[in-house]
Amino acid sequence: MPASSNSPMHICLSAACSIDGYMDDTSNQRLILSSDEDLLDIQRERSLCDAILVGAGTLRADNPRLSIREPPLVDARLRNGLPAQPIKITLTATGNLDPNGQFFQQGTQEKIVLCPTGVVTSLKSRLDGWATVIGIDAPITARRIAHVLQERGVRHLFVEGGVLVLSLFLSEGIFDRFRLAIAPFFVGEKGISRFQLQHALVANRQERLSIGSVRLLGDTTVIDYLHSRGRQTTRHDFETVSDTPVSSIVETNV
Repeated sequence: MPASSNSPMHICLSAACSIDGYMDDTSNQRLILSSDEDLLDIQRERSLCDAILVGAGTLRADNPRLSIREPPLVDARLRNGLPAQPIKITLTATGNLDPNGQFFQQGTQEKIVLCPTGVVTSLKSRLDGWATVIGIDAPITARRIAHVLQERGVRHLFVEGGVLVLSLFLSEGIFDRFRLAIAPFFVGEKGISRFQLQHALVANRQERLSIGSVRLLGDTTVIDYLHSRGRQTTRHDFETVSDTPVSSIVETNV
């Protein structure tokens, strides 16, 4: 394990959208929002984390490997005493996962599936040992997800999507950094998939993010937003701050 569960967890959220804020459209093809340079920087971000989290909807839509594919980045991790690849984590509300997907079949690193406690038994049978299945009591919140992963020694979590999972963490304010990549085009009326935000972070307009950096990677603009309340993931915080569900975000299609 990377460190004691008493150590603060650093959580970085990553998203890409069009100028008008859409992360997908209605076509059957995947909407490409990132430049090659931005994708390479995502590889660098992955190389700095202990674990990568995506929602089950992302697995079904994109069948991602969630791996570091650049040999120099892998070598750097090994030199620093880290595993070659970060832990892969997905979140599902229904257990609708394909054990033959690349998430499970590619790589020898640990794979973790987070799900409601009522789904654990059937999901373990479905996955047949391809991943560690961990149940989370309802309601599933970003705070509870972070708590579970911190207990397993994760210190640096990189959340790559999809929109429901990102909305969960953003709504609760459970993050340190929000990496937003903006593609140089509009999607317009065919646009779908935007953040679904609730909770106090949205209601309180005085709670402003600061800008850590603005970079141009190819033709993609990447803004790193910093959040002052993101480090609320110590054991003390979990034990003293009550969970507040964002029930309309964790839906049955996760």
